[in-house]
Amino acid sequence: MHGAMATSNHGMKGQDPFHQCYLSKCLFVVGTGGNDYLLNYFNPRNNDTEGRPPLSEFTRSVITKLSGHLQRLYALGATKFVIFSIQPIGCTPVVRAFLNVTGAACIEPVNHAVALFNSELRLLAGGAATRMPGARFAYVDSYRIIKDTLDHPEKHGVRETSRACCLMSRESSGVLCEKEGPICRDRTKYVFFDGLHPTDAVNARIARKGYGSRSPEHAYPINVKKLAML
Repeated sequence: MHGAMATSNHGMKGQDPFHQCYLSKCLFVVGTGGNDYLLNYFNPRNNDTEGRPPLSEFTRSVITKLSGHLQRLYALGATKFVIFSIQPIGCTPVVRAFLNVTGAACIEPVNHAVALFNSELRLLAGGAATRMPGARFAYVDSYRIIKDTLDHPEKHGVRETSRACCLMSRESSGVLCEKEGPICRDRTKYVFFDGLHPTDAVNARIARKGYGSRSPEHAYPINVKKLAML
């Protein structure tokens, strides 16, 4: 695999018909950044909080690195990108468990950090044409879609917004499910399946909104359906 990648890199810059004709028609789906905050910036086991950079500086660093990776894909022939925002990780069971939060409250400083990243990510998607001529983006705001489900559970047929559907594993620090452990009877009534990841029902809602919504609050500047048709 590494050898094949190295060989193909020599043919980039549009010389290879594969890059010119095929990759430009593909959708490149990118969902990233969450672990940079969950496992790095806000990691409760990281005792060096004094040496931690300011949030704005950290966010700019993550966005800059992501932009560089997108430009590398663009140089290989990619032109259609679907970019997912980070979910409201301050509301996830694993983050709330780390901070011993009871009830349905979210950890707003974590959500604030994620919202800052998402706003920069949206700007990146909206202004990509100046850096990558011919490239088109669809930014899917999964943060907003999940937060709406958390804030209005009855509207979406959800009953449980704070607990995971499964028993969370201590070995995974509460992120994943306990192996062969109990799970809820009806996962469609839960927002989170394990300590971090949404249930299929919530993911399906994100997919529907990202694919077909006409609202820029869900998909910006165009939805995935329109992007695929270009």
